[in-house]
Amino acid sequence: MANKTPREVVAEFAAQVCGKPPKTITPDEKTKILEKCVRYKIGRRRVGECLRDLGYKQELPARQQPQILKMIARAFKAAQNPKNRNELTLLKDKLLAEIEDATKTLGIAKPSWDHVLEIARGISGLPQWPRATGLPPGPLSDDELRKQLTDFMVRARTEKEVKKKYGDRGLALLAGLVQTPPAGFRMKDGRNEWQEKTLYLEQILGKRVVKVGKRVFEIRHSENDIDYVSVIFPQSLDFADSPEDNQIRILPIDTVWYGDHGCDLERFKEYLLYIERKPYVFAFLNGDIIGGSDYTKDTAVLRRAELKELLKPVAHKILWAQSGPLERRMRRVDGIEPLADVCNDLKIHHTDRPVGADVYWKIPTKPIEFVALHGRSQARKDGSKVNALQDIVVGNNFPHFVVLGHLQEGITKSFTVRRRDPVNLTILEHTTIGIVCPGFRKHRGSDAEKKGYPSPAMGTVGCLIGADNSHKAAS
Repeated sequence: MANKTPREVVAEFAAQVCGKPPKTITPDEKTKILEKCVRYKIGRRRVGECLRDLGYKQELPARQQPQILKMIARAFKAAQNPKNRNELTLLKDKLLAEIEDATKTLGIAKPSWDHVLEIARGISGLPQWPRATGLPPGPLSDDELRKQLTDFMVRARTEKEVKKKYGDRGLALLAGLVQTPPAGFRMKDGRNEWQEKTLYLEQILGKRVVKVGKRVFEIRHSENDIDYVSVIFPQSLDFADSPEDNQIRILPIDTVWYGDHGCDLERFKEYLLYIERKPYVFAFLNGDIIGGSDYTKDTAVLRRAELKELLKPVAHKILWAQSGPLERRMRRVDGIEPLADVCNDLKIHHTDRPVGADVYWKIPTKPIEFVALHGRSQARKDGSKVNALQDIVVGNNFPHFVVLGHLQEGITKSFTVRRRDPVNLTILEHTTIGIVCPGFRKHRGSDAEKKGYPSPAMGTVGCLIGADNSHKAAS
């Protein structure tokens, strides 16, 4: 080896002792290489440089690198009274980063954390590294906080809830999520049952923008009660040449339970197709529309998206929508009121309160008055259902139509009231048509069938408004 360079000599001996690079050389192997290189007058420092240049890494000798020992001792002493787990983690990461920089300079292998702990145990008087068990978590980094906030916002939350859990940092990051939601999600707003504004992330399953047909009517709201509406049809709007046949038909849709195994989906689709094809037919949603056994945390977004697709062709013909107790229960799934979410995308006026409405058409000074509510009555006999209906008729001063849901029965009942006309000194008769809505739930296999109750009516009952401002009901 007389004519070989020191690098070539070290390379040959290293290959004999531990093999060709890349390899990690132990202190014992390095000692053997040094013993061979002494005969060629190659010193320890030169051997280390050659090994580093050749691509070899060297294990950290526990007591041969004072610089690294000082780093370990300083970090272990600083970590004895941590305030939280996050502080302990930062100290550990800082120590490993410092050791890594030092090992690169020295040309030796970077030790693992277990190796660092072993070195620390060999330093006399040095306390052990503390356990993280029992320590509070500590502040999160922005990336970690954003990830946690994203998971938190999959359920509808108010800003007050966000601030309570994540503080002002959480509110600041929430503003960023509103502007730039995670890929595949969109930030939407809603209302909780106390009408406080909520925000939530919803997975994008279909098109971002739902296109709704042009409405032929106009909706206006009372300045005192947003749920008292005026539905104004143009006076020039006609559906037939004959005045007798020129009518508007308004269908209440109640108790669908879309997303439940008991929903009669085919019949519901038939009615939606009927509404879509007939220009004179309009509708309103009267509660218990979406929810049930197949509306879960895993399927809620999908069920809402499906209902939007079903209602999209007729959304421009739906006058208003009202939630029932079913939607209120479904809010517990993910904090989102499902019917409100659907109506928000379809631009349909939504409420969870009874709706009062004045429908204007040919005679602008004499609207047809509606009172519609889903109700909570548990009546089973027809007479009891009519009694429940009568209470609403009387309590609302005999409007033209009173529509009551929840009872799944196709009942129409006329209530006549006589009023004194003080101007013309005559007695006027006014008729209120009360309607108990049928539904779209299957009877076969249901709890009602098992309890012996008769099969309920299916479908809906129409409210007819004539061009002469007459009103009547028809199935």
